[in-house]
Amino acid sequence: MPTVDTFLPDIIQSTFFSGYTVFNTVVYTLILVAFILAIIKMFKKLEFDPLSIFYSIIPFIFLGSSTRALVDNGVYPKTVFLITPGLYILVGLVTILSFLFCIYLFTKKGIDYRYSLFFIGLILSLPNLVLFSNVNFTAIIYVI
Repeated sequence: MPTVDTFLPDIIQSTFFSGYTVFNTVVYTLILVAFILAIIKMFKKLEFDPLSIFYSIIPFIFLGSSTRALVDNGVYPKTVFLITPGLYILVGLVTILSFLFCIYLFTKKGIDYRYSLFFIGLILSLPNLVLFSNVNFTAIIYVI
């Protein structure tokens, strides 16, 4: 008789690592909607314009997409937190926590939250930039 220790990982493995299915798409959509609603509520509560950090989150977008590309190329291991949706949840949480930290710095020290958020994302993205030397750029050129 299967136990929780073996049954649950098997369900997760067969359901979430099996590629894009209708079930996965619905789950990802629900997660995305929940994140968007939480972010909207957070910005209203903090009284900040979301467009003010548009350029500041570009390094975080690069972080998520480049990490996924490095996983697909075998540079990083394929784990729950490094594939969809785990990776995007993780990067989203890191972005939100970084934003809240930058707002704290802004209110206490007067440091512009847009620049500090950009540099936090840039620093977090640096390892991926270094590891891109392991990627087959010929394949990327064929896609372009």
